[in-house]
Amino acid sequence: MIDPTIITRAENLNPKDFAVGSIVYFLRNKRYSSEKEIWFGTVLDHYSGEIAIQLWEPKDYRTIYGIPVKDFQTPTEWKKLPKNWSYDTVLFEVEHSNVPEEVKNTPFVISDPACIQNAIDNGWLVKPSDNDHAVFRDEVDYKNGWRIIRDYHYDDMHYRSDYVTEHFLHVYATYAEAQAELDAIKAECERLAALSDYDWSVEQIDHTLDKWQVVGHTNEERDRIRSRLLALDNVEEVVTRCYCGDVQWKYDRNKKWNTIKE
Repeated sequence: MIDPTIITRAENLNPKDFAVGSIVYFLRNKRYSSEKEIWFGTVLDHYSGEIAIQLWEPKDYRTIYGIPVKDFQTPTEWKKLPKNWSYDTVLFEVEHSNVPEEVKNTPFVISDPACIQNAIDNGWLVKPSDNDHAVFRDEVDYKNGWRIIRDYHYDDMHYRSDYVTEHFLHVYATYAEAQAELDAIKAECERLAALSDYDWSVEQIDHTLDKWQVVGHTNEERDRIRSRLLALDNVEEVVTRCYCGDVQWKYDRNKKWNTIKE
């Protein structure tokens, strides 16, 4: 008889179906949000269960006084505040004055790998570390006047990683496949939100029992413990866990865990 753990391990091995350099799609959280969105990248390398993916983002074409922001030196020298200045006076502008006509006239279709590759080849998409993610603002001092400074509002604005790793089961060759996973996640969130408190708690109990049963318990043992848990008062407030081979439960408001023994 084949050891099922060997099959499980084999199923979790990366088959390396994607060629290095190929365009792939995957899901990541939106920045500062738990909501998922579709990202793309190129395959960098393969590991046993993960794929390393090179990230790309649009080249930063912002300029200040016609100088690309990456080359713009800050802080600038102090300047005299203009006559009739007030706090809503616009002292400088960040522009997009050097965007190539090709970029303006070439539609970017994220679902088209050939379009993505073309943008990479032409330098319209770059590694995140090639861009300066700063926000530029004026700093006003009543003695010195004003100057332009770089401002990094969030930790990742100064440096964003050029690559991520994703489990191979969640890396796709097409946008449509990634969209299907995203749709399934949204549908599951909607299903869970529609559950009653009781049904949601029962589902969590079943998840715990599934984990407990897989290490060598029978359906009959599982059913007996399940019946005992569902016979508790206020099932909506019951939380469960597997601990040292046992099933434990407690009410959400309590600290002490109770162990169910067969």
